[in-house]
Amino acid sequence: MLKLFIVFVFIFLHFSGIAFAEGEELHIISRSEWGADESLRYYDGEAWLQIRESWRNAWTSTPTAEEQQKQEEAREKRKQIDTYLLEEYAGDNTLVEVTSEEGEHPLAWKIQKTQYVQGIVIHHTHSEYTDTISWIQSIYRYHAISRQWGDIGYNYIIGYDGEIYEWRAWGDYVVAAHSLRNNRSTVGIAVMGNYDEEPVSEAQYAALKKLVTYLVKKYGIDVSKQYHYHKDCFWESCDFYVETREDSPIVGHRDTGHTDCPGDELYKQIALLRQELIPITAGLAPVPYTAVSTTKVTSNSKIEGALEKLPQYTLLKLLVQVEEQIDATTDMSKKTRLLLLKNIIQKIYEEKFGFTEGDDKRTSSDDTEYIKIKLSYPEDDHISITSGNKTYDIQVAGDGLEVQWKKYRVLRVQSPECREWYRSTQCWFVQINSWERVPSWDTEKKYNDNTFRWEIILYVVDGKLVVVNRLLLGDYLKWLGEVNDSTPKEKIKTIIVAARTYARWYMKEARKFEGAYYDGSDNPDEFQRYLGRGLELRTPLVSQIVAETKDQVITYEGKLIKPWYFSSSDGRTRSFYEYCIANTGNVISCQNQFKDNYPYLMGVKDLWGKGKTLSGHGVGISGVGSTYLASKNWTYDMIISYYLRDTRIESL
Repeated sequence: MLKLFIVFVFIFLHFSGIAFAEGEELHIISRSEWGADESLRYYDGEAWLQIRESWRNAWTSTPTAEEQQKQEEAREKRKQIDTYLLEEYAGDNTLVEVTSEEGEHPLAWKIQKTQYVQGIVIHHTHSEYTDTISWIQSIYRYHAISRQWGDIGYNYIIGYDGEIYEWRAWGDYVVAAHSLRNNRSTVGIAVMGNYDEEPVSEAQYAALKKLVTYLVKKYGIDVSKQYHYHKDCFWESCDFYVETREDSPIVGHRDTGHTDCPGDELYKQIALLRQELIPITAGLAPVPYTAVSTTKVTSNSKIEGALEKLPQYTLLKLLVQVEEQIDATTDMSKKTRLLLLKNIIQKIYEEKFGFTEGDDKRTSSDDTEYIKIKLSYPEDDHISITSGNKTYDIQVAGDGLEVQWKKYRVLRVQSPECREWYRSTQCWFVQINSWERVPSWDTEKKYNDNTFRWEIILYVVDGKLVVVNRLLLGDYLKWLGEVNDSTPKEKIKTIIVAARTYARWYMKEARKFEGAYYDGSDNPDEFQRYLGRGLELRTPLVSQIVAETKDQVITYEGKLIKPWYFSSSDGRTRSFYEYCIANTGNVISCQNQFKDNYPYLMGVKDLWGKGKTLSGHGVGISGVGSTYLASKNWTYDMIISYYLRDTRIESL
């Protein structure tokens, strides 16, 4: 425990109290530290698949002759400009390396390395922000996806407190997208904030000076010399589409394009910076790119080394403490550093304990295994069911059923085309006409949760009608009313994986209803809230997540578990032992059950339920807590393993 305490203190001192002062050694916060989603750069990633689909939809319409002419003129203009720059300024535009793939993924924007870096262009973000990390992540998505650049436009950004972030992927000599016509031989630095009227802070200026000094020495840039810049020319006096001028190697964006960036006040400070650097860069010669010259920005190895040694639950417990401090502090500098620590912890957790899809090609259990659910049909001796073009009016008759004077002990009504040999997602449905189950909020009566897939099985027990829906496990999960589309996505994943595990536990490991034909019921007080096919019509995201998490279940020490989850805590969850004692008072029995069957059901801090009333049994996954953690970018496997200690997500 003492060793763990020392690790905690070391980490929190490092991330909670550090100031980015001028006298410190330069530290560039890597993309992995601030939580860059590298899949946004992959042409086969989910976001780019959606973009490509929108392109295909756009191409279905034929452009007009006028539109075609404009497109051709634009292509010809780009071709002439590219040819001009390559022929007249070859040294500024020579590429020495082009990479189209990263691992197995094709890149949306090819990684290009330039022969020389000869200029530094400084920008400001113009907008004001309160949460540095969230903004960095959002503008990355905006550049990579919304603007379809495939990555962030700038190489670096400087935060409000002087912290320096690696923004563009692939490090030194990489071509960015920050200054049209000048990207191939310049580095783009953005300073967070609006400097039209206010100068940058002392911390930001110190960081800017430190970063620029580092870059001019790395690339061999003599600030006393002049460098060529090109910007589009729109005037009638222009001889060509672009105009070229010479200027210092350190300039503002307005010197290379038609813009007011980086603001008047920062622009004045750039002039000061330039004068400070001239004496210390005199005589520097351009350093050409070689593969070995690239230095990769690395994370703080001491911090990561300490974190990597922590066990699974301790890592999550530390992450909860970080979340508490983030919520409690109003110091934006401290909050930024805590967010960086959070990203590092999450990265290490996913690498060590996160779910990874295996190469097993077994047939999906979601698509092949059936679950039988008892429906809470009203106590009645009559039921009307339609399947396809046939309607069955069924009456209870003694210990059996009667349909058009025919007697049945058990009656099966199947969905047309839904057979064991024909598993089509387009198969028809079975509708219980005599069951009015319209949601209370549906005043227009658009939905009636009385429609099901696969098979309705009917029989009589003690003179009462029993109605069971037998269906594929995957369809069952799509039709659970445990979550809806307005819920954070990672919370939906949490509940779907828990629900699948719970269902399979009672399909394979135990019987919830001993001696009964069915595995579960649609009553949430005794099983799970199953609504039928109507739910799928109004919760497409839930259906999508069922497919994304196909066959994923929760295990403890490699074995399937019975997961527990409930609605809302009062600030903490209960252990199984605590729950058992409160309900039975049998100390020995509770100790044995806890040890042998439920060691993963430990009570944990659930501050997000603090001040609320306990709703449910209070054991396992907290609904209110998992909603909060999902909103804080916790992944579903992290949420599950926090509330169900030391469990893992595995594929069946």
